[in-house]
Amino acid sequence: MSVKRTEYLPWPGPQEYPGPDTKPNLNYSAPDATLVHGRYGWEWEEDTSAAVQDVKAAVDAAKGIQRFLNISTDQLTVKSTAFINEAIIQKIWTRVITAEEGEFAKIKANMIEAHKVVADEVRAGAIDGMVITGATFQTGPPGTNPRILIDKQGMDVWDENGKHTFAVSKKGNVRVDGSVGISDSWSNCFFEDVKANGGQDIDGAGVKIGVGLLFNRNTGSDYRVPGAITIRERPDGTPSIQFFAPSWTTQTANMDLSSKKINIVAPMGGELDIDNAGVEVKYKGKLALLCTDDRVLLRGAKYESGQFGVRCSANESSLSWDWNCDVRMYTDNGGPGQVAQLTANNSKLTLQSNPDTDYVANVLGGGLYAWGRLAGTNKQFIIPHPLDPMNRALQHACTESPWPSVEYWDTVEIGSDGTAVVDLPEYFNALHRPDLPVGVFCQGPGSPYASEVRMGRFTVHGEPGSRVCWLVKAARRSETTLGNTYDDPPVEGPYMWNRAPGNEEGDPRNPIDLRWLYQPPVPTS
Repeated sequence: MSVKRTEYLPWPGPQEYPGPDTKPNLNYSAPDATLVHGRYGWEWEEDTSAAVQDVKAAVDAAKGIQRFLNISTDQLTVKSTAFINEAIIQKIWTRVITAEEGEFAKIKANMIEAHKVVADEVRAGAIDGMVITGATFQTGPPGTNPRILIDKQGMDVWDENGKHTFAVSKKGNVRVDGSVGISDSWSNCFFEDVKANGGQDIDGAGVKIGVGLLFNRNTGSDYRVPGAITIRERPDGTPSIQFFAPSWTTQTANMDLSSKKINIVAPMGGELDIDNAGVEVKYKGKLALLCTDDRVLLRGAKYESGQFGVRCSANESSLSWDWNCDVRMYTDNGGPGQVAQLTANNSKLTLQSNPDTDYVANVLGGGLYAWGRLAGTNKQFIIPHPLDPMNRALQHACTESPWPSVEYWDTVEIGSDGTAVVDLPEYFNALHRPDLPVGVFCQGPGSPYASEVRMGRFTVHGEPGSRVCWLVKAARRSETTLGNTYDDPPVEGPYMWNRAPGNEEGDPRNPIDLRWLYQPPVPTS
């Protein structure tokens, strides 16, 4: 076939192949050309051999480059005695792919289509060290999923549901909407969307469960409950960060931190709450510790609230061993005021400040024993009134002496000889102080009197046949007065009033009123 034009044809870009309706730049036309010269010495001639099909992909890849004529490879063949074999195809393809300067310049965006490149057409090292610019790489056309896209704007990945899971912008910003993890020889950690039971973002209580970190084993079986750190939001809008400990069972510990509260939950009903109202600890689901501005509670969880614990409030503090044994300190403004009370079984000791009676101690259901000195400013006794025991009481007081004393009294009938011998208890000699006076007082007809007490015995003298009342008073042996003598009685004791702790001076705002000592005036003569 004759050739109308034999010259170089610069093609304008990615248009249709040469034909009756397409023309190159400068109004060149070659609709009937069978021989075309490339800029660097290549010559192509129309041919329909099968070998031409083998290089079709390589030539098509150059489509759009202005330095190479945009022609259809099914119209051309190599001129002269050259023939197409695998080596020639590889050489053509390599030059297209490597895009060396002076050969085909740089590969442009629309030169390589994904369906044109197959594994046996790209040999190792074909593009090593070369630069590809302006290209768009994607694993499928838009709308198909999953898909990966790489272009001049960056890189994007869509999962099988069409969710945009990964992106890298041309500015270097990275966005991941999926799992990102790291692992070592035995464990792993993933950043992902944490779900509530049932795979939902909101649990049954209306709490939103957000993204976070999951920790698990990298070898063998996974933990049944993985370790986790996740963000949450309560129905009232309060956000928090929650930590879960990994566990082989469904029982696990967790901690929730928010701007309002710290909550730690342990398996088997243990729980700690700290907020602006106080501290609360539960064990086995029962309250074991509570501390607020005006209340404290501490007790064993297996006991009831009134047993085995410490309780304190604004008006009361108590320590209980069980229902029948406790110590309470409280304020009763409508009654006895401030009260300290000790209860043991049916016995009770109460210390109180009662403005009506001025009594500060009350013992019910038992006795009071002091091992040592028992002192007071006024020792009174309250007994039921014998004429009205249900409504009235008698108030009696103790007689007083510098010495601890004993006394005995009885009646005796005077014999015909005008005497009667009285024997005191057998322990009297061991109990009384023989170095101190012993007094014997008698009362009866005439003028009865008694002899001196010797060896626990004395004689009463009086009218024969009369009955005489007698009274013996003696000083008792006592550890606290062993150092005192007749000339040095235990008259003065330690000063007890308006005393301050340690060596500090007394409180001048609370002086003791001692005017009663001088009313009425003390006689001076």
